[in-house]
Amino acid sequence: MGQFRNELAFVLCNRGITKEAKRGRPSTSVLKEELQLKKRKGSPAPPPPKDIRKDGAEHWPKVGGSLWCKFPKCKGYSTISCNKCGVNLCLNKNNNCFEIIIKNKDD
Repeated sequence: MGQFRNELAFVLCNRGITKEAKRGRPSTSVLKEELQLKKRKGSPAPPPPKDIRKDGAEHWPKVGGSLWCKFPKCKGYSTISCNKCGVNLCLNKNNNCFEIIIKNKDD
């Protein structure tokens, strides 16, 4: 009798759930949701405090993982980060966000 109750409970709990794989192209609503999830980015990392950025001591570029440049006006992808602040900044012939953020005393 106990086994019958267990089987009955299992059947009633799983009623209406199909285990068949869906075939064909995904619907546009599912595709839109997936694209929106891919577009979302996490909150940006906060910049280091101004007094640490502007102290002018031991800020050296180091090569690390590839991440987006943290300079607000830049949309570049950088492998260079500051060894003291830990933020990724562009440092190449086109963009020198490292110098703008770290070396600039006008901020």
